[in-house]
Amino acid sequence: MEEFGTVHVTVRRTARSIRARWKGARLEVSAPTGIAAAEVLSALRAFAPRMYAAKPPRMYSPGDRLEFPEVTVFIDSQDADAGRIFYEIDGRNWHIRVGEAWDFDSHDTMRAISDSICRMARREAPPILLPYAASVAEEIGVSPIVWTVSNGHRVLGHCSARREIALSYVLIFLPERLRRFIVCHELAHLSEMNHSPRFHALCDAYLGGCEAALRSELKAFRFPFIR
Repeated sequence: MEEFGTVHVTVRRTARSIRARWKGARLEVSAPTGIAAAEVLSALRAFAPRMYAAKPPRMYSPGDRLEFPEVTVFIDSQDADAGRIFYEIDGRNWHIRVGEAWDFDSHDTMRAISDSICRMARREAPPILLPYAASVAEEIGVSPIVWTVSNGHRVLGHCSARREIALSYVLIFLPERLRRFIVCHELAHLSEMNHSPRFHALCDAYLGGCEAALRSELKAFRFPFIR
């Protein structure tokens, strides 16, 4: 069904029925072992109205301008090399130019753009995040043995038992108040290694009584890449 674009079908022995969900711009379908292709197509036709309504909007489109406190990401098409995606850093302006052979309705294209954004962020994050973290620690009056920037993006910060704090490179996209929330959260772990009431009280004190509000805001924050 062309309207769905790319459909990825996985046959699972544990599946009892046909199920479908969107993963970015790609429709993921799971089906029981031994099911015929015609049955899958029939199910997709039945799912069509509901799946069309649930289809998420494109994560990126040509002409997009994604603005963050430290950087603006520009996404455009290019016809110099249709099969390639180029990225370039010009100070705080990051440019991604997508070849015309790439389909913006494809999950693979969304993933490739996301990967380009992450590569640029890994390169640019350390000189921005490390001085910032050190300044917050100095203000509070407690510091780890060392600050590092990690390459992961699922865990935003980590404090080890050796008093080493790692911050994810993706903090470069956060507004200052949320970046401070992550830094103060990890600084509080220097005194309390768990998430006990004492830990939250200390973190809340570091954040001027705003810990709960900032935690909620962070949960709603939309990063410009596929997590």
